[in-house]
Amino acid sequence: MSDGNTYVCGGTLISSIHILTAAHCALPMAISRSYVKLGTVSSSEQSTKGIVRKVVAKLVHPYYSISEQINPGAHFDIAVLQLDAEVKYTQYIQPICLPSNDSHLIKGYGTITGWGQYMTGGQLNPGISATLRQADVPFIDRQRCSDLWMQIPTGGFPIVESQLCAGAWNRGTGAGDSGGPLQVSHEGVWYQVGITSFGENTLEGLLDQASYPGVFTRVSSYCSFIEDATSRRAKCSADSVALISRTFFYTLFASVSAILIARSI
Repeated sequence: MSDGNTYVCGGTLISSIHILTAAHCALPMAISRSYVKLGTVSSSEQSTKGIVRKVVAKLVHPYYSISEQINPGAHFDIAVLQLDAEVKYTQYIQPICLPSNDSHLIKGYGTITGWGQYMTGGQLNPGISATLRQADVPFIDRQRCSDLWMQIPTGGFPIVESQLCAGAWNRGTGAGDSGGPLQVSHEGVWYQVGITSFGENTLEGLLDQASYPGVFTRVSSYCSFIEDATSRRAKCSADSVALISRTFFYTLFASVSAILIARSI
């Protein structure tokens, strides 16, 4: 996180006053100059679209340590932010559902969203994306993902039960997508199953995420933490209310996605 009107990370709205994000995003945040923007697909802090709320509190998982990013693989990479005022739900601003059991959801494909770096024509675009991007990516079996990460030079650690993996050739997360969601649609309801945690941040790693899978914090493993951090205003459930349907596919990502911004004092 740096000074100025700077994009920091992604996140998701899980109650009218709480944002779910990654611990490695929240840990360095200076509350005095941290803001969240909702209801827009633009990453620009100057954009007049959407609403802005100040962050007044953060709760990083107590077992997370910044050293975890190196070894053993960013366990407990989850945090909850509290906003200074409630947001009113609209077609463009809604909370996402959280699953208590994701075993039926983490099959096939999930959808990632974010404002992070992206590639066009095999070339890495500098900086973050001006607009919210999305891609459907296949889930990768945890044992296979673990075997792959044990072989990656910057890895060397196993992937555990509280993590998910996903990615494909030319499809996956990149720098700047941290804290954003991995989502799945089931029977017309969108569930957040993962939080973007880390990946292999090299050109080859960004391009071939079938061999260098993106790793996500598994939301269902942290239901108790989320419920405690939000005073049970956000709850995991096996059967959530269908606030957002497949019909509003485009608006969904602007609805649940949040932009974390650092402002100069």
